[in-house]
Amino acid sequence: MASIGERLRLLADETRMRILHLLDQEPLTVAELQELLKLGQSSVSGHLSKMKNAQIIHAISEGASHRYRIRDDMPAELQECWESIKTLAENDPDIIKDRNLLEKFRQSRGANWVDSVAGSLHHHYTPGRNWHSLCQSIAPFAQLGICADIGSGDGSLLELLAPASEKLYCIEPAAPMHQAAEDKIKKLKLGHAESIHASAEAIPLDKHSCDSALLLQCLQYIENPELAINEAHRILKPGGRILIATLVAHKYQEAERYGHCHYGFKEKQIQKWLSSWNNCQIQSLSPEDRPPRFQTLIATATK
Repeated sequence: MASIGERLRLLADETRMRILHLLDQEPLTVAELQELLKLGQSSVSGHLSKMKNAQIIHAISEGASHRYRIRDDMPAELQECWESIKTLAENDPDIIKDRNLLEKFRQSRGANWVDSVAGSLHHHYTPGRNWHSLCQSIAPFAQLGICADIGSGDGSLLELLAPASEKLYCIEPAAPMHQAAEDKIKKLKLGHAESIHASAEAIPLDKHSCDSALLLQCLQYIENPELAINEAHRILKPGGRILIATLVAHKYQEAERYGHCHYGFKEKQIQKWLSSWNNCQIQSLSPEDRPPRFQTLIATATK
């Protein structure tokens, strides 16, 4: 365990102190710190590495780079050392100068950001603009009626789907996932939701019993995807809707780590399986930012 003296020496270094005061204002990348401090990449990275190893900061992946943040959970004694040094140094001329530069940097960055991401917004992080918040925002407009969430997993989407459903069936073949979904339904007191332990190829629901069927990132786990889609067709009422989200065909063996039976699907395969449906629409989303850059395919159709 580091002594108080070692911690103080680590934090009292002039450059590290300036970096920490900037990070105390907002998380920053190496490139942004270089620009603000007028230092080389190796110097900034070296100081960041020492502070990361000491559990003062951590790095959060953001696309191809990392954004460095002061830890909320740094050791208590280290936190006390940092708070003391921060108070003593906050009126230092260099610290004040850095804060002023950061404020100017913020203004110029904010003014240019919208223009710089025009046409590629989907590749950039925007506060609040993530899949979860967007789904939660859009959900009130969706009317799923009697819905079968096929391959529902552990019920992670219950809070999103239940409010939009008159009745929600969570169909899941893996026993631990099914049990977790069942427990969550009880915890949330969702009287109109039910977890059913069954495969997507043999759904124990009556013909023409559902208004909507969802297969959300589960098709790659299903041994016979075509049969699963046919089962969805069987349980849907005339005019019922299907929504498929799955991976685009790829060659990444990494998929096996997640238990996938299939390396995604080509658009032509999905079109063939939906050939007896009406109003079939298929589109591919942009590849994920993180390697190996899996890509999602979305398909909708009406019975």
